[in-house]
Amino acid sequence: MTKSELRESIQTYLSTITELPDVVCLLERDGTDQSEAEAEALRTKGMLLVVQNSVGSLGAQSQEGKLLKMDLAIPVALIENPVINLGTGGTGVPGEDAIDIVAKKLMGRSVDYGHLAVSGDSFGRIDEGDGVIVHFFVVTAPWLMRPAW
Repeated sequence: MTKSELRESIQTYLSTITELPDVVCLLERDGTDQSEAEAEALRTKGMLLVVQNSVGSLGAQSQEGKLLKMDLAIPVALIENPVINLGTGGTGVPGEDAIDIVAKKLMGRSVDYGHLAVSGDSFGRIDEGDGVIVHFFVVTAPWLMRPAW
């Protein structure tokens, strides 16, 4: 499984959250302008999820240079416009509650080489202005790298 496939599997898990109906889940893509898709989701539903690119690893062990085992750190952002989200067409679930739902949906999910975990000290919130709030946390995923020879 590649890093891209791992992020796609996280996106698939998040697309099945029944407590957040019709919430769009996007994959961050380098060099791709997703601002229109994000703006549309915030206009119509008031909330979206973005599985971001890996930001590194939280630890690594090597076995005789033939294997590198690490825990990849993959941020997940929940972007919310509370006025629309808590209005008639929105989810009705406040962002701080939605981030708990999302994190619990990922905890313990089986992936290649182990299970997903949520980094407990990674929860945060950023006020983007214009009423938009970004809630986020980091998912850790076990990853193995073997030589290509």
